[in-house]
Amino acid sequence: MVIARALAHLIVRYTDPDNWMAAEIRSNGSVKLIKCLDGRETNVASNTYTTAATVTVRVKASGTTYTIWVDGTQKISTTDGDLAWGTVALSGRSPSSPTPSITTATARRTPGTAAPAATPRASRR
Repeated sequence: MVIARALAHLIVRYTDPDNWMAAEIRSNGSVKLIKCLDGRETNVASNTYTTAATVTVRVKASGTTYTIWVDGTQKISTTDGDLAWGTVALSGRSPSSPTPSITTATARRTPGTAAPAATPRASRR
């Protein structure tokens, strides 16, 4: 079942609730790269995808380049140098729960590996 007006944020470079970058996916078929600096959200790039009951979203932040895939198809590739570091987090919202719930993870690079290790923890925004 697809929930109308639902959205999810796959947050990268999270430093605090007012500073982060995120892939935003909406149930209406919209996918965006959103930037929040000092509490002000702006749209960095956007595209569309074919809606389905479930989709797989992948986000890669490498240097100043951000790439977003939906169901294996690259939808966004752009650059932005405003946030150079941060951790990862997940956020979701639906019409029945308009206040987002954010779960953050402490990411660290393990020597000799390309992927960071993460320890999740839940919080309310």
